[in-house]
Amino acid sequence: MDVIASGMEACPWGLNGYGFDPYIATTPGNAVLALARFWVDNAATTLAAEEQFSDRCLRVRYEDLVTDPEGTAADIFEFLESEPAPGISAACFSADRERFGPADYKIWHTSKISSRSIGRGWSIPTAMIPSQVLDSMNELAGKLGYLAVGDDWGTSEPPADLRVTVADPATKMDTQRSTQSTDARGIAARKPTDASVGPAGKKAAPPDGPLYSQLLGTRLKDGLEDWGQAICSRWEPHTAETFVAIWVPANPGEPAEHWLVDLKARSVTLATHAAQEHSDWDIVGSDDAWDQVITGKVNLSVALRACQLRYCDGDEGGPLATDARIGVLADLLALTRW
Repeated sequence: MDVIASGMEACPWGLNGYGFDPYIATTPGNAVLALARFWVDNAATTLAAEEQFSDRCLRVRYEDLVTDPEGTAADIFEFLESEPAPGISAACFSADRERFGPADYKIWHTSKISSRSIGRGWSIPTAMIPSQVLDSMNELAGKLGYLAVGDDWGTSEPPADLRVTVADPATKMDTQRSTQSTDARGIAARKPTDASVGPAGKKAAPPDGPLYSQLLGTRLKDGLEDWGQAICSRWEPHTAETFVAIWVPANPGEPAEHWLVDLKARSVTLATHAAQEHSDWDIVGSDDAWDQVITGKVNLSVALRACQLRYCDGDEGGPLATDARIGVLADLLALTRW
């Protein structure tokens, strides 16, 4: 899914180059599907080569390289029976790069290895990928040591790590460098505190730590304070619902922050991801997306259309319910709705 997001970033005006052309030609109008098929074909070919020449292959995943460049480089040199080269992850940027021939154009203006691109595919809508292609994706992802892409993809905070441990004799590198524990959805487990332990059925208190989504929480609270009878009448019967606004940090290692909004009780509280289990609907977005929308730099409808913000519900209420709930959110955030 990260490859799909990267491909769309590289070709914002239409898929061309990088081998994308034949895929979009056969599925015009669906760039997500075209890039999914591109990934399936290339990943399958790469995996087949590894299986055929297992004694001469070392699997190096992108996530391994960008989260631990020096350790991964050391593994590569060891596999090649070559002398180690400490500091190579910085030294490789010290010389000018060639600007001709096939390459990733972004390398020309890159000065260091970064992990910030991991997880950007969390906003890609899986509904645009037919089941047969998604099944092929997940079969390959399982063999390569990645989480499966399911129906709940992008509907909550992203996993702390997209990688999972795989048993593969051809893989000489440890396929799971992360030691952070995760729950069944791959979401980072938080260390419990005394405040998070309560009576059965009571929502756990959010963990201690800096609060980065204060602007979102403040706007939601201010909106509820101005929640007058006219607004209540406009959005009936949704004014007794609860929803969760999820703020996703740019750093995939940081936990998301959840604001539980109870419209009937007129309350906004910081919660854990468990609040989504009982909410009527949710809105998920990155820190940048929330900031752009709240400050008026990006239109709310544009952000939703581009999946920068993602509306999720569990009751399949249909387009009328969806539009009403987005209207509730717009009123709470004091955003214009036409």
